[in-house]
Amino acid sequence: MNIFQDNKKAKVYAKLYRDLKEDIIQAKLDFSIPIMGELNLAAKYRISRKSVRKALQELTLEGLLKKRQGCGTFAVPSGDRKIVRCVDNLKIAVILPTRTEGLFYIDEYDDLVTEGISEYCFKNGHQQLLYGCDVDIESIISKYHSGHLDGAIWVRADADACGSSIAALERASIPQMLINRLMEKVCSLHVDYFDEIKQSIDFFHVLGHKKIAFLNTSQKEIIFLERANAYLKSMKSLNLSEKLYFEMNPANTKAIMDELMSKKPTALVLGGHAFLKPFLICAQNACIKFPKDLSLICIGDSHLARTHIPSISVYSEPRYEMGKKAAYFFETIVKGQAPPGEIAKIKGDLVIRKTCAPPSGVNIDREKVKA
Repeated sequence: MNIFQDNKKAKVYAKLYRDLKEDIIQAKLDFSIPIMGELNLAAKYRISRKSVRKALQELTLEGLLKKRQGCGTFAVPSGDRKIVRCVDNLKIAVILPTRTEGLFYIDEYDDLVTEGISEYCFKNGHQQLLYGCDVDIESIISKYHSGHLDGAIWVRADADACGSSIAALERASIPQMLINRLMEKVCSLHVDYFDEIKQSIDFFHVLGHKKIAFLNTSQKEIIFLERANAYLKSMKSLNLSEKLYFEMNPANTKAIMDELMSKKPTALVLGGHAFLKPFLICAQNACIKFPKDLSLICIGDSHLARTHIPSISVYSEPRYEMGKKAAYFFETIVKGQAPPGEIAKIKGDLVIRKTCAPPSGVNIDREKVKA
């Protein structure tokens, strides 16, 4: 479902453009005979010859018309069409997660990313068209071949739900990229997962924490597997032998929380803002106080993290900047300047609020913490 509507004033030549395009796509024109001349089209549609030329130029760029020197302008049969794409006016399908009932699911993360994409598109003459990940992928392919789209940016595309659609676009050689997801042969932009985990673990270590736990999602997306690997490597580099790694899903939240707290960690890295709320509910039920009982850093900032009492320390991912960088990266893909499967990374910032403190009874060098 497309929820973006171009609100620009209708162009003077719009009706001529639409009529000709429909006739060409529906094969209503004889491909061996030139179309009506510019003067006749101008008279028929009561527009200037300049406007006629503009409509014909756009249809030529879309591969629907072809001018033959000395013979006129001809409609191009579907089998002979080669789309000539103008990177100065890209039409980008931005595909977002959806709820099970088919509605868009736009949380803070998606909202900021799409704002960033929109900002870049506005400044560079592109169009952003929003779709849900349940979009009919054949319609996307059809729009690409008819010149109505130039490719797709997937925001947090779930491998199980979207993998076959992404593979279909890849087989059709349609430009696409992923934001904060990784799949073979597809270009992607994501946060530096190793950096976000390492910074968080290192900060806890400087505070004096030894028993540092990591609560991850049980999803097997590559990014979550990379975060798990980053935790284990970071702990090893600090010679912290006790690995307190846990995976949580909606069905096992309480059981995992009970198991985690039975290990008595003094610090916890929560591996995603999406399950901050269920974690806090369990923590409240268990009467856990931050940072007295447990110091906490959550991966990804959110309104809940900022407004919770006490406010929650986070590794803040630059989502708005990510959106802008994603749109720029997509341009390079369309231009053929990005090799298949290229990965770009972006770093965030560790934001320390009120849920971090040294373990009970530990004195620290505050200058070292500031550094």
